[in-house]
Amino acid sequence: MPIRYKTTSTSYSLSDLVTVLPEIGEKRAKKLSSIGIITIKDLLHYPPRRYEDRRRLTSIKMLNQKSECTLLLSVVKSRIVYTSKGITQSRIILTDETEKIEAIFWGRGYLANSVFQEGKKFFLFGKPEKYNGRWTITNPEYEEFIPEEENIHTNRIVPIYTLPDGISLRSFRRWVFETLQKVKIVDPLPSEFLQERNLVPLSEAITNLHFPNTLEYLEQSRRRLAYDEVVQIQKRWSKWKNTEFDKNACVHKTDGKLLSTFRSNLKFKLTRAQEKVIGEVLNDMSSPKRMFRLIQGDVGCGKTLVALHAILSAVDSGYQVAVMAPTEVLAEQHYLNFLNALSAFSLKIVLLTSSVKNAPEIRKKISKGEVDIIIGTHALFQESTIFNKLGLVVIDEQHRFGVLQRQKLCMKGHCPDVLYLSATPIPRTLALTVYGGMDISVIDELPPGRQPVKTYIIRKEKRDSLYKFIIEQAKQGKATYWICPSIEESESREDLKPLLNIYSELSNSIFLSLKTDVLHGRLSFSEKADVIRRFAEGKIDVLFCTTVIEVGIDVPHATSLVVENAECFGLSQLHQLRGRVGRSSLQSYCFLLPNKLAQLSAKRLKILCSINDGFKISEQDLLLRGQGEILGLRQSGESDLKFIDFSKDLHIIQQARDDVFSDKI
Repeated sequence: MPIRYKTTSTSYSLSDLVTVLPEIGEKRAKKLSSIGIITIKDLLHYPPRRYEDRRRLTSIKMLNQKSECTLLLSVVKSRIVYTSKGITQSRIILTDETEKIEAIFWGRGYLANSVFQEGKKFFLFGKPEKYNGRWTITNPEYEEFIPEEENIHTNRIVPIYTLPDGISLRSFRRWVFETLQKVKIVDPLPSEFLQERNLVPLSEAITNLHFPNTLEYLEQSRRRLAYDEVVQIQKRWSKWKNTEFDKNACVHKTDGKLLSTFRSNLKFKLTRAQEKVIGEVLNDMSSPKRMFRLIQGDVGCGKTLVALHAILSAVDSGYQVAVMAPTEVLAEQHYLNFLNALSAFSLKIVLLTSSVKNAPEIRKKISKGEVDIIIGTHALFQESTIFNKLGLVVIDEQHRFGVLQRQKLCMKGHCPDVLYLSATPIPRTLALTVYGGMDISVIDELPPGRQPVKTYIIRKEKRDSLYKFIIEQAKQGKATYWICPSIEESESREDLKPLLNIYSELSNSIFLSLKTDVLHGRLSFSEKADVIRRFAEGKIDVLFCTTVIEVGIDVPHATSLVVENAECFGLSQLHQLRGRVGRSSLQSYCFLLPNKLAQLSAKRLKILCSINDGFKISEQDLLLRGQGEILGLRQSGESDLKFIDFSKDLHIIQQARDDVFSDKI
C-alpha cells in the first residue's frame, strides 16, 4: 500500500519547475538540471541508485561494531568541542536505558545546541565502534522521533541517489518526500486496464519507488514504471513511423546495371546470412512502402557489403544516398573503402564532415544532384545540407546518434528508405525496446575461414614477453593496434596510461627497430587518413591509438590488439575493439593489460577471454552493467531507460509494444 501523508494546503503540478520548492533557487536548480531534473515530474521520476534497509532497530546492549544498525535514543547531554585545527564537533551522549553511546558529528558543532536538545528522542543510523570500553558512533544519519509521523532518513527502507556536488542526500530525500504530499498524480491508464496487466496505479508506483514499505512493493513499482517507459518509447517510434514511413516512398530497381555488375565481380562468395539479409533489404526497396530496417550483426560479419547492395540499388534508380557515421574517423574510413570498392564505376562520392575545408562547394554539388553518394557525420543533417534527390539513408552505428538527429536526416528528401547498421549485438529485449516497430535483420554468420581471436589477460610481470611477441609478429609482416584510454596525462585519473607517453616510451626503447605511429581524434583529417593509409599498406608495425579505431577500420594483416587499462572498458566496447583484428584467415590475438583488477573487472575480462560471440557477450554485459550504459543510450538521447530490466522484462516489453501498436493505449 502507498504511504499515507498528511494533507497540506499547497499543491504542485507535475509540470511545475522544481524552483517552486522552497529551498531550490537558481543555483540548486542548475545543479539538478545537470542530472535531468527540471520539473516536478523529473524529480519524482528520478530513481534511487540503491536502497538501505534501516529498519533493524536494536539496543545499545546488543550492538555489533561490524554492522550498521538503527538506534532509538534519548539525548542525555550535548556539547560543542573545538579542535586544535579550528574544526567544531558536536558530542552527544544518548541512551536507550540499557547503556549510553556518544554520537560525534565532525564539522557540525551547531547540532549540539540547535538539534540535539536534552530529553528529545532521535533515530540514529550508522556503524558503532567501541573505544576504551565505551560505545561511539561517528557522523550517523539522524532523525528526530515524532509520534504518528513518517520517517524519511531512518527506521525504514531509505533511498540513496546519485547527486551532483552541492546537493545533499538529506535535502534531496526531503524534497521528494514533501513533494509527494503536495502533488496530485493522475493515472492515464484506467484501473481495469491495470488489473488486466497486473500493474499498480501510477501514484502508488512513484511513491514506492522512493519510499517503499517492502522490497516487494519496490519491484511492483519498477514494473509499472518500466511498462510506462516502454510505452513512451514505442509511442514515439509509432508516431514517427506513422507520419513519416507509411507513405508512398520511392520504388528502387533491384536488377539495375550497377548492382548486377557489382555482384558479378565479387571475388568471394557471400555467406547465407548476408544473402538472406540482402534479399530482405532489396525486397523492401522494391516496394512502394518506405523501408525502415536495422541490420544487426557481430563485428566482421559483412554489414557494409550488404549496405553497398542497397546503395547501388538506389543509385541505379537515379537517387542520391546519404551514409552517416558517428565519428570522423569512421566516416573517413567508409569514404576510402567506398572509393576502393566502387572504383570500377564512374560514381561521384564525397565526404562531408566538420573538418572538410571545401564544405560549401560540396553542399552546392549535392543540392545540384552532381553527387551520387554522400558520406559524413552530423554535417549531413544540418539545415545547410540540401539534397537534390535523396532516396536512401544509411546510418552506421546508429545508436550513437540521438533520435532527433536521425530523424532530421531521414526527413530530408522525399520519403527516402532508411537502413540502420549496428555492429553492437544486443539482446532481443533491448532491440524490441529501442528499435520500436523497425524491421530487424540479423547477420549471424561470419565469412568462412575466420578464426576466433585468442584473448589473454597480461599481468605486469608478463609485459616483456608481450613485447617480444609483438616484435616477432612484426617480422612476419603482422601489425598491432596498441590502444590507450586517454591521449595525455590526467590529474583526475592518474591510473590511466596516456597514449602519447606510452607511444614515446616504447617507440624509443623496446620497439626502436619497428615502424610505429600514433592515431587519435585531435589529428586533422589529412593526418588521420595518412596514418590509416600507411597502416593498411604495411608501413606501420605498431599503431598506438585511442578508441577512434573502435569501428570501421579494416586491416587484414593487423593480427594483434593490445588494450591498456582494459579494466576501464565495458565488455561490449572491448569486443568492438577486438573486432579490429581477426579479419582474415590469420590467427589473431587480443591482449588485455589491466592496471588495477578489481573483482568485477576480473570477471568482465575473463568473460571476454572465454567468449567470442558478440550476442552472448552483450547478454553478459547487460547482467554485469545493467541496461543504463550498455549502449550509451542515455548519452545518445535514445532513452533514459531508468526502470527497464532487460534480464527479466521481456513480457512487459512485448505487452507494452502490443498495446501501443494495437492502439489499446
